[in-house]
Amino acid sequence: MKNKKTIYNIMSLLILTIIIISGCDQSKEANVVKEINKPIEVAFISSMTGDAGIWGHQVKKGFDFALDEINSNGGISGRIIKVIYEDDECNPNKGISAYNKVIELDNVKIITGTVCSSVAMASMNKVKENNILYLASGASSPEVTKQDDKVFRLWVADNYEAKALAEYASKTLNLDSFGILACNDNPACTALETSFSETIKKNGKEITGVNYYVTRDKDVKTELTKLISDNPKGIYLITQSPQAALFINQLRGFGYDGKIFTYSPAITAEGVIDQIKDKKNIYYVSAVSKQETDFWERYKAKTGEDADLLVALGYDSMKMIEAGLRECGENNNCIRDYFFANEFPLSRGTIKFDSNGDLTGVKFEAHKV
Repeated sequence: MKNKKTIYNIMSLLILTIIIISGCDQSKEANVVKEINKPIEVAFISSMTGDAGIWGHQVKKGFDFALDEINSNGGISGRIIKVIYEDDECNPNKGISAYNKVIELDNVKIITGTVCSSVAMASMNKVKENNILYLASGASSPEVTKQDDKVFRLWVADNYEAKALAEYASKTLNLDSFGILACNDNPACTALETSFSETIKKNGKEITGVNYYVTRDKDVKTELTKLISDNPKGIYLITQSPQAALFINQLRGFGYDGKIFTYSPAITAEGVIDQIKDKKNIYYVSAVSKQETDFWERYKAKTGEDADLLVALGYDSMKMIEAGLRECGENNNCIRDYFFANEFPLSRGTIKFDSNGDLTGVKFEAHKV
């Protein structure tokens, strides 16, 4: 009887062990399945309201178009991409709050969409500390991409654009004197002003005066009056989109008939040119854009609208993230190395990053409004 009882206890223990092991295996398998089906989370932080709201909205249109395409075709290895949207209002304090939220609460490891340099620079410490892959859609101050080796940008840095514009104004148009109106509370404005001024002076031309405003200002008549009094042959207006037409109209309202130079993202934003009353002698430069893919036709067919460069920029932002995820999964160090090592055929042309994470080999073309 004693032997039978012992055998019974041993058999019971074996059966219990098998049940426990089986349960653990099933639990592990369930966790694996759950992980495989878990969405890949990405944050889109941009200026949806405020002075740069028009930029953020256009970028989001293209971003969402790419997102819909990717998810409707099965996502990344069967995992859909879930996007967490935040509005930074082009305000550094709002931006920091948005970055803190998506990094600390949502545990996001990839962020894109940002168009304002002031927001990007204010949030860089958080990005670096948390190993974030950061793909700026705009945020065009040259300082942004210098902050970390996982920070990239899909728009041309401001110093390159301003230099190209100054070369065109001083050499092609052969003007010899320029006034500048620039905001003094945004790193992008500083980069544009510095590069333009340095190039003009290098070419033996004159900067007759520089006057400043803050980005919330709507009336710069006093500053413009001072610039006009020095009789420059050209005036460079460094503005965001809402002020571009407003400041040009104020300048023309004083009877200034010289040439006006502007910042390309401001003047080309949707509806801005239509608000300008006198469109003569207004110039800007932009990176040469080649419509290398059929994105432009597909976007028009689906939305009934023509995509502008900002819409295409948003589309390219999501497509770059897709490329990185397909190659590396959610390994940001691998994605960084992949971005640095390859060329990518995007909607606006084939791009490659330099050692700072900026577009390299970019050529510019001049436009007259």
